Order: sequence, then C-alpha cells, then structure tokens
Amino acid sequence: MRGRGARNVSRAIALVRARVDSPMETRLRLLCVLAGLPEPEPGAEIHDEHGQWIATADLRYDKERIALEYDGDLHRTSKRKWRHDVAAREELRARGWIVLAVTADDIFVRPHRTLARIHDALVARRHPAVPITLDPAWRDYFRVRGYLSDEW
Repeated sequence: MRGRGARNVSRAIALVRARVDSPMETRLRLLCVLAGLPEPEPGAEIHDEHGQWIATADLRYDKERIALEYDGDLHRTSKRKWRHDVAAREELRARGWIVLAVTADDIFVRPHRTLARIHDALVARRHPAVPITLDPAWRDYFRVRGYLSDEW
C-alpha cells in the first residue's frame, strides 16, 4: 500500500480483530495491547468442563481465566441485558473466573488505573509481571468527543 496515509491504514489493519461487538471493546483491547499487556481474545465463548456454553466474554484471557466486560450505555437502558450480564458474571465467578467490568470512564478518564487492575489480575493468576508502558501515541486511537483526562 502506498500514498498518503498508507502507514496509518496498514497499522490499523494490523490491529483489526473479528468477533468484536463494539468500538469500546476494541478500545479496551487496544488499551491493553498498546500498554504492553498481553492481547485479550475478543468475543470468546466460555464453556464448562462438559463443553456447555456458560457465557461469551467481551474479552478474555483464557489460560488465566480472566474476563473483561465492557459496560456501555445498554446496561443502563436495558434491564434485560443488565440482568443477563449480572447472572453470567456471577456464574463465571462461581467457576473461578476473575471478571473485571470496565466503563467508558475507565478507558478514557482512568486508563492507567484500568491497566493496573488488569495487570494485577494477570499477576494474581501467575502471569509474568510486565511493565505497563503506555506510549503517549495511544491517544491517537482514542479520539472521542466528550472525554478529557488529566492523565493524558
């Protein structure tokens, strides 16, 4: 690919993943990747020991049994969706999963705290500790009106 913007297009294509339900789930995944954490798997089904479906995590670290769940506006406007997600998260926790809920503010306003929560969960599950190094260039991927952060 050549021409104006080709480098940005190539970089963006390399970051695209299937099974993502929302731009915010993508931003959460990219926040992890751009900070040097392992890349969580998007849209991952979780099954019990008999192969029965339990839940589909927005993002997961399967080996460590950690699910990252983005809570968007749908949780405020749909009681049914909210109840479904609460039940699924409780089922996962009962089966030994760590479930971390993340909101837009956790991504845009408190990214370092969010990364620390994810890092701490990984370390608690014996994943090797890695330094969190969030390059200032990460903001280029997160331009959304209405969000400002003192951390930026």
